[in-house]
This record gives sequence, structure tokens and C-alpha cells, in this order.
Amino acid sequence: MYRLIVVIGVLSAAVGVAGHLLVYGPKHPGLRKEKPGVRRFNLWERLIHAATLLSFLVMATTGLTAALRGRPLEGWLLLVHWTTAPLFAVGLAALTLTWPEFGRFERHDMAWVRRLGGYLGGADDLPAGMFNAGQKAFFWIVALLGAVTVLSGLVRMAPVFGAPGQAAALTAHRYAALFLTMGAIVHVYLGTLANPGTIRAMLLGSVGPAWVRRHHPVWAERLGLDPAEQSAPEEIGDGNASENGDG
Repeated sequence: MYRLIVVIGVLSAAVGVAGHLLVYGPKHPGLRKEKPGVRRFNLWERLIHAATLLSFLVMATTGLTAALRGRPLEGWLLLVHWTTAPLFAVGLAALTLTWPEFGRFERHDMAWVRRLGGYLGGADDLPAGMFNAGQKAFFWIVALLGAVTVLSGLVRMAPVFGAPGQAAALTAHRYAALFLTMGAIVHVYLGTLANPGTIRAMLLGSVGPAWVRRHHPVWAERLGLDPAEQSAPEEIGDGNASENGDG
């Protein structure tokens, strides 16, 4: 049954993002060529994000491969899975501690939620601070399901709760990992094809000023970006460094 659920879950996420791309297409495709000028993430933030995401994708691949084969993790799959697990656990903890204000919802986030971020059409340039309501919600989901995955994995490695505890831990581990995998597929899609120019934030640490004004207008106001003017990259970078405490 779990193997069937895995197939349905992963295919649903993949088909969902593919269908969204075909029906709605990318947001503001012209921003793909915009010159970066606004600092969004520092090197530490980019490293822990990359380490957490990549380590999880490795673990998801090994774990779901075993599930699709209808066999428990064993051999080289188990070795890779267990070797990568500590990196994911440390990365998850680092992300949670590095962005203490990440998940704090503000009043303007409700407008974003009501329109589903404009991803189903009918809305654009919705109010969003440095992170929009969807990113904040995803942060809490990852923090919760990530913690369940790590803790249940530890219980599986140290069988001190007997057979019932082991069975419960396995079930929690499987489904938390599956939902995280589905979320990762959507997360990668939204950060690449759906929102051109976004991937540069995690690769280079910077995005373009027009990107900020279109995707995060509240943050743009806090940075002092004039909606009708293109601010100088040097001025934008200094203002953002102050906002992030990254002087």
C-alpha cells in the first residue's frame, strides 16, 4: 500500500507543477535577464539551504527507491541514507535558528493567502515582505515534518520502544518523508521555472530590484525602492545589508 501511495504522491506533485507551468506559465519571465543588485541571502544562508535541500533529496531518493522496490533500506542505499542523515539534521537545525523571524506572519500576508499568491491567476504584485506567506508556511511545514523525520529515524536506529514503537516510528518516518518530498518538488519548481530570476538568490545571493518590487513589494518599500525608478545596485545592496543585519 505504501508503495502505491508513494507513486501517487510523487506523480501528483510532478504532474501538478507541470500542469501549472503549461496552464499559467512563469511569472514575469522578463525578470530572468535582470541584472542582480539587491542582496537577499548571505553566504551562510545559501550554504545551509543548499546543504539541507541536497542532503534531503539524496535521502528521499534512497528511501523512496527502497519503497518502490518493496524492500527495506539495505546495502549501499542504507549506507548513503544514514551517511547523509546527519547533514540534513544539522542543516535543518541551522535553518531554523538562522531565520528566527522567517515564519512570523504579518497582517498583509492574509491578502497573499486569499489570492493563493496569484499562482492561479487573477492577482499580481500581492503584498509580501522579504518572505511571502507561502514561504513562511512552507518553513513551518519543513520544520515540523523535518523534526518528525529526524526523531523517528533516531528511534528506528535505537530500538528502545519495542515493536509497537518501531512500527509507529517507521510509519511517521515514511509519511513525513513523503510529504517533504512532495513539498520539495513544488519548492524547486517555484524557485526556478515558475519565478524566473529567483534561483539567483540562492546561487549568487542577489536578485534584481524589479524582481523585488514585483514579488515582494512590502520588502521593496522597506528597502526604499521607488516603484517607478530603477535604483542603483550599490545603493540597493547597502540598504538590504542593513535590513538583513549583513553589513
